[in-house]
Amino acid sequence: MKVGDAKPANFSGGPLLLVGFSFLLIIGFPRLAPDWWYFSIVGWLVLAASWGTSVDVEGWTLRLRYAFGRLAINVPLSEIEDVKVVSRLERAVLIREFPGLYILITASVLFVFLDLLLLPSGLLEGYYLGDIGLIFFGLIYLAVMSLPFSRTNIALLFGVLDLLFAALLMELKMGYVDPVSVLVLGIFGLLFVAEYYRKDYVVITTQRKKYSLMSEEPEAVLRVLLRGVANVQAP
Repeated sequence: MKVGDAKPANFSGGPLLLVGFSFLLIIGFPRLAPDWWYFSIVGWLVLAASWGTSVDVEGWTLRLRYAFGRLAINVPLSEIEDVKVVSRLERAVLIREFPGLYILITASVLFVFLDLLLLPSGLLEGYYLGDIGLIFFGLIYLAVMSLPFSRTNIALLFGVLDLLFAALLMELKMGYVDPVSVLVLGIFGLLFVAEYYRKDYVVITTQRKKYSLMSEEPEAVLRVLLRGVANVQAP
């Protein structure tokens, strides 16, 4: 049985390892081995595969599907110890629940920022814009997922400030601000914020790990999970 509109997040376990591996391919290979730049394309595919596609309850097992539905993580309902909803206004709680995710993203942003600072002048603008884009989305991701913004417009204001910071980096490293790049970053940043403010999170704690589900109707997901756990525990 499909659990509503829930989709598993890549905040822990194997999916988080996929995120880390994708960052290595996207960020590391083009810098450590420039001739192998095409590995960064594989990295984007790995990153896409780390996102969940659906959540199902089959018998006494909760199945979290990733990698375009081809990879399933099986969570026995009998191992679930706690289930709770984390609203979009309480996302700072997720830092405590899934610290590995934030350590990974923060380290990646710092690495890319250092790389941008060390890039010499006179290179093709793609070298600079790639780093600036990663910094822009890394910062807005950390902010939206960590800070308990009470309203969407406050998050959008942070996005505008982040965009101005990206424009400043362009001016400092390229000598000018590319309006097309600013427009593209602004559009995708807006879509990013709008998408994440549509969903809340259901955090599942088991005997060994924690998992997170994204849903626009977390209460419905919570009812299904609690009903399944209750059925398993019933004599």
